[in-house]
Formats: sequence, C-alpha cells, structure tokens
Amino acid sequence: QSNQKLLIFVSSGRVFTLNPNELPSGKSNPKSYIYFIETESNEKLVSIIVPEENKNCLLISLNGKGFITDTNSLISNQKKGKKLFNLKISDILIKVLIVNEKYIAITNKSGKLLIFDINSLPILQKGSGVQLMKLKKNESISDIKLLDRSEGLIWHSSSKIKKLNDITFWIGKRAQSVKKVPKYFNKNFKFE
Repeated sequence: QSNQKLLIFVSSGRVFTLNPNELPSGKSNPKSYIYFIETESNEKLVSIIVPEENKNCLLISLNGKGFITDTNSLISNQKKGKKLFNLKISDILIKVLIVNEKYIAITNKSGKLLIFDINSLPILQKGSGVQLMKLKKNESISDIKLLDRSEGLIWHSSSKIKKLNDITFWIGKRAQSVKKVPKYFNKNFKFE
C-alpha cells in the first residue's frame, strides 16, 4: 500500500526507510534505489522488507553473527539511514529473513550444517549480535534458512529438490561445533 514504508537493508548493516510515494509511478523511467537514500558506493542491497507490527526479522552476517529485531522499530526519517548491525571491518550483512519458523538451519563454506531453536537468539534494537555458528579462522557462512522441524530440511541440488525428514542429528545449540552436511547436499552448501 502507498502509505506503507519500505525498509532497505544494505551490506554495511545499515537500514534505510523509503516512502513508496517517492518512487516514479506509471510508465516513467525507473530509478535505482540509490537515488532515494544516501548509501556508500561499496554498500550492496541485501533485502527489502515491509515493516509491520509484531513482525520480526533475523539479520545474519558473513562471519556468523546475528540477532532478531522488530521491523516496526527500524522506521526512520533520516536519509542517511540507521546503523543497525555493528559489524567488524571484515564482516558484511548477507541475509535478512522474516521470522516465521521456530528453527534455523545454517551452513558454512566448509560444508558443515547446524540447526537450532530461534528462541536462543536475542531481540535487539541494534547491536553486534551473537555467534550463530562456530567458525574456524577464514571460514564464513554459506547460507541460512528458517524451517519447521516437523517438515524436515529441504534443499535444491542441481535441478532436483531433496528432502530430509529426520534432522535430529544436526540439531544443537547456537554456536556449538557443527556436523557435515547431509549426503547429496548442494555443492555450494546453499539451500536454494
């Protein structure tokens, strides 16, 4: 709806609020979102979300940090945005997901997987988050998805969709040591 704001998340951990009424309408020439917010040249677009009451989102960084935040509290009138995720120099925001399931599945680039309860994450207005997955030096997160434990784990491998019903082996506590991904898992260690 035209009175709903849009939240634009960029890789530096900042979030911008955009009023859809400012966007070009009809068949006019489209403009990049960069025209409407003051972003740095090295910041990449990560996600766009419509904020709502009681709607939380999960922020995840490349180095495995993360936290949950309330989307409604992110609305701001500042053109330069709001610093939301305090990231180290070598880290970037890689994913923003709407919290709609109880479990988080997370893979790293070394082919390890960990699944844990989302309730073990803090809800913060802003911050540097907590460690989601134990990573060795120079390791980083490959992908993350939210899931319902009763539905098992689903992933895409080449053109096939694979499903694993019993995920008990990979369920653990946040930031504990991780286990190798299931057999026939995607070679990029991504779920999609």
